[in-house]
Amino acid sequence: MKFFKKLFNSKSENELIREKLLGLSFDDFAVNLANLIDNENYNLVSEVAKELIQENHLTGVLIGKKSWFLHNGYEKLENVWNKLQYGKIDLDKYADEWKINQKRVYLAIMDYANFKEVKENEFTRVKGKLYLNKFLMDIWYRSISKYTETDEIEFQNIIKNSGLDSHDQEVFANFCKNLLSNNSFRYNIGLDGYIRDYDVISSKILDYIPEYFDKGHDLIKFSHLSEKYGVTIEKVDALISSLIDQDLLKDVTLYATDEYLRPRLT
Repeated sequence: MKFFKKLFNSKSENELIREKLLGLSFDDFAVNLANLIDNENYNLVSEVAKELIQENHLTGVLIGKKSWFLHNGYEKLENVWNKLQYGKIDLDKYADEWKINQKRVYLAIMDYANFKEVKENEFTRVKGKLYLNKFLMDIWYRSISKYTETDEIEFQNIIKNSGLDSHDQEVFANFCKNLLSNNSFRYNIGLDGYIRDYDVISSKILDYIPEYFDKGHDLIKFSHLSEKYGVTIEKVDALISSLIDQDLLKDVTLYATDEYLRPRLT
């Protein structure tokens, strides 16, 4: 009888975990809930903690899948998020403050980003520093807006005049290089280190081809123009075909299949 009485009066593991979690008090740093209540089933502890958070019985956020918990986490992460709008954050700084490793700080921020409907590929992470790509993109547009659409802009001037410190300039330079290598992006960087609006490249090619032939060259490859102006061979083909169709590029013979031009013999 005593066995059955004990059996029917016993609490489920979920209920025991729930009671123990509700009995905890928290500081401003992250803790491992499973360790605190001496329960090795961190998946179940996380599940119960999630329910308590949803019921507003626990105030904070879970980090990852190992039952790590940050008290008042939404407030802390919103503060981090606001800082990301205007610059980088140091992941190690928050790792020290929250007493967790850098990886878990990053996981917490990515979970919060997901809540904000911002994807992981919209961040740049370099040497423990985290940037929102939107922040870097804003600097790009602010820098490029100082020039007209027809200007040829030296890449290094964009970086030097970004208003960033040396470390951030390096990050910004790599961000811009990736941006300019995107074939769908409006701007391109040539072999000479100058940035040009795509629409400008057409007129540059129109001027360059006759000059190239005047120097004694008997053909010009699309690959040469592609490297020089930082656009794909397909785009070079399209630009040249358009110039010929508009009767702007004259006295040349197009070998589209072989991807080159020759001066027309007169």
